[in-house]
Amino acid sequence: MRGAADRRRHPPGGGDWIVYGTDSVARLDVRVTLRTDDGAYVHVSSTGRVQMDDAAAARFAAGELIRHDQMAAHSSPHFDTDDGRYRWLNAVHTVAINQVSLTEVHYRVFAVR
Repeated sequence: MRGAADRRRHPPGGGDWIVYGTDSVARLDVRVTLRTDDGAYVHVSSTGRVQMDDAAAARFAAGELIRHDQMAAHSSPHFDTDDGRYRWLNAVHTVAINQVSLTEVHYRVFAVR
């Protein structure tokens, strides 16, 4: 995590990258810094895989939200923070089921215990 002074200059943000292979599998690489409702900063990095049939891929390309039961889309978010209120997240391993469109992604995140 960045120091407190850097956080003031660099608001939350991030990016995601998708590499679509010749095997029709999309490889996800997501990195974002979130600010919680109570002001904590949490860095999230996530990798995953998405595979859609041709019909779902065409609907995705047209801008539709593709639900988790209409494709295989899974990721593994990891959290890092220096904020004491959320430091417990640093030790949690998670898996997520995703829903995706061209403009939004929804995650259902589960802790692995």
